[in-house]
Amino acid sequence: MREDCRLTGRERMALDGIERLLRHEDRALARRLRTMRLRTPLRETAARFARWPRALFVTFLAGGTLALLLSATLTKSPPLVWVGAASWILTLLTATWPVVSGGRARRRHRVA
Repeated sequence: MREDCRLTGRERMALDGIERLLRHEDRALARRLRTMRLRTPLRETAARFARWPRALFVTFLAGGTLALLLSATLTKSPPLVWVGAASWILTLLTATWPVVSGGRARRRHRVA
């Protein structure tokens, strides 16, 4: 809609009445309208870069875990084996947490 186009008072009142009626009758639509956000290329790019720190952290954690497990295998040192196992569990949890929490959030949003 063009910005120089204005609605008259009657048209605004009619539009407000229609919106009020729709919000009252359809609560899912009202919720969707409240939470609706515009997607722009800039926001999409920012969201993509926001996910990178976690990916870099998981990558470095996996490399450290691999180095620990390799050195534990070569030295056969029990404390090194336990530290490697603990870091492996931490790596798996860090890598899979977004998938698990995202699935719960989508399921909760679908039910509500």
